[in-house]
Amino acid sequence: MKRSSFSMSMGLAAYLFAFSVASAQDTTPPESTPPETTPPATTEPPATTEPPATTTPPVTAPPVEGTEGTAEVPSPIADTRSFFFGTPNEATAFASTGYSGVLRGGYVFLPGDFFSVGGEFILDAGLFYATGNEAPGTISVAIAAPIKLTFMDNDQMIIGMTARPGLGVTIVDVGTVRIENGVIVDSSVSSEALFALLFHLEGNVGFKINEDFIVGGGIDIPVTFLFGEVNGQLFPLLFGPAAEYQLTDELALHADFKIGPHIATGDGLSTTFGLKFTAGASYIF
Repeated sequence: MKRSSFSMSMGLAAYLFAFSVASAQDTTPPESTPPETTPPATTEPPATTEPPATTTPPVTAPPVEGTEGTAEVPSPIADTRSFFFGTPNEATAFASTGYSGVLRGGYVFLPGDFFSVGGEFILDAGLFYATGNEAPGTISVAIAAPIKLTFMDNDQMIIGMTARPGLGVTIVDVGTVRIENGVIVDSSVSSEALFALLFHLEGNVGFKINEDFIVGGGIDIPVTFLFGEVNGQLFPLLFGPAAEYQLTDELALHADFKIGPHIATGDGLSTTFGLKFTAGASYIF
């Protein structure tokens, strides 16, 4: 009896031990898997911006030795406003009187810095600067187109030329003598109108005393061809001084005096002393 009670006690103890072991295995927590984490979204690098376009620096004139900064290129034509020595760059009226040009007047209607063209009326009473009464009663009426050129104009001096091609009429007194047996029996004087072709040239060099006053000189070659009852050619070579004064911004006064041989060939013409003196004015509009 006692043995069976012991056996039952041992069996119960074994059963309880087995039950406790099983319970301990059931309460063991399962292995936990780490939570899945979403990787952060990759950000694309910002788009590269193109560098700004480079601008070409402006070209500057090389500095003048002894000065700082850039040098300005000087204009080849100075603002002298000279009509007599240079070329008017604005519309200009002009007039003069003297010997043998009793009256000259005109207007520059195509002005420019280097070149200008105008129109001119000419009334001359000395066969274009002849003296000695070579052709008494001479008077010429002509129209011309003065073409003015400027070759140099700076702060010190100015060089210019004027060409005056033109057409006109020259009236001369022609004497007629009738001789019989070596004796003058009759003589008469008549006025004849001759056709005149003008190629007058004039060149002057001026030295600038200041911005208003120019003094210089030059040469006049008023070449003229005469056709008609008397045919002749005139080649005067006249030299002398000249001056111009700018009285106001618009008004200038000028004068010149020239002398030299008045070479003339043809019917009844010969070389004489040539003389020219004029005084005039010009006005800029």
